Amino acid sequence: MKKYAQKILSLLLVLSMLLSMLPAQVFAAEDGAHEHCEVCGEHECICDDVQEFSEEYLEIQAWIDDMLCWYLGNSGVSEELLAEINAMTSDEVADKVVAMNVDDRRIAQVELYELKATAEALLSDDEIKTLKQNNQVALWFDVAVDRVAARANTLATGPLEENLGNGLLIRVEYNANSDNNKITTGNDVVIGVGGYQDGCDDKAGTATITLTNTNDDVILKVAFNLTYSSVSLTSTTGKVETVYERLLDPNGSLEFTATTNQKGASKKGSVTLGNLSIEEVTSGFTVAVNYDSSLGSVKVNGESLTSGVEKELPVGAQLTATPANNQVVFLGWTDENGNVRSTNPEYRPLESERIKAVFAKDGGKAVFGVYKKESKSFTINIYKSNTYYTANSLGYLFDDFSKAVNAANNTYDTVVLMNNGKLSAGTYTIPS
Repeated sequence: MKKYAQKILSLLLVLSMLLSMLPAQVFAAEDGAHEHCEVCGEHECICDDVQEFSEEYLEIQAWIDDMLCWYLGNSGVSEELLAEINAMTSDEVADKVVAMNVDDRRIAQVELYELKATAEALLSDDEIKTLKQNNQVALWFDVAVDRVAARANTLATGPLEENLGNGLLIRVEYNANSDNNKITTGNDVVIGVGGYQDGCDDKAGTATITLTNTNDDVILKVAFNLTYSSVSLTSTTGKVETVYERLLDPNGSLEFTATTNQKGASKKGSVTLGNLSIEEVTSGFTVAVNYDSSLGSVKVNGESLTSGVEKELPVGAQLTATPANNQVVFLGWTDENGNVRSTNPEYRPLESERIKAVFAKDGGKAVFGVYKKESKSFTINIYKSNTYYTANSLGYLFDDFSKAVNAANNTYDTVVLMNNGKLSAGTYTIPS
């Protein structure tokens, strides 16, 4: 940290060169005269006659000497150290760069960028040409830093993998190196992801998180609470939810992609799988499905189910709901209290239960959905032209308007007429 602070101070002093004159480098002659001779070897032998250089040239040369001594010699400028550094081969320079810690290399990359930009802005073409001729080691250093940084930014510190138990494997692949890239396991599994720096550009870090059932013949029941901080989260295996309870077939998987909200090496975020539980599914469930058979059918693995009758289902069985005709739509699966389990026509029970397959017919009995919404005002929306209200998530389905209103008052806030249906005769109270 001491060296890091010294480097920052050195950089700030150099960048203030237009305000005050830095000491000329050790090889500068008096009154702007300069003679600089490279050591022959791998280098091209160059020895300029004594000539006049601008103050800006001398400042840039002093900057180069200071930079090389710090990064390649781990010390301040001295005539002896500069002689050693200028005798280095390109391979020796590259080895020094590879051995640098990540923070020093990042600072060096930024400093080199600033140095080159400053030289181009202040020096003539002839001075830049002479500067390059007299500083072969600095050119090698520039190339080596860029190459190592580019490699570090394309090779991730992974993929990281952990076996979470019962054959559930978590694998995380990153788009770039970061000290924040890690997996912490326990009752909660926390996946860290960090941003990074590519040259002088700040970049967002990305983590692709895959949960895979590595068993060849065992179905896993996986449950967890999903939370995330300072990242955006997407999924290629379904919508992102806060509570997950899934059956994973052998070799089946869930996948998420987390991207840091902010860019840069100091930015970080995390994804947490809270209260993770993993169970092997060794037996089927007893399930009863209630539905109106005049509006559609429900089958399990191709076999029709009788409405309301309990049936033993095999391990991993899948229910399929099919509308009777094009005047009927399938709206979702609910429990006995109207809570929506899924709106997908295909549903896999996770436990023994009694559920309902909700169908709605155009011109038939009215069906009401209750939706979560950002604003907390009670509203009623009407179905129009086969277009359904899709604001946020559907919480309940009822064919009883009073139950829908009560659910909206208690937990949710928007009641939606899901079909061009008829409201049963009766007295109803609509809250203001």
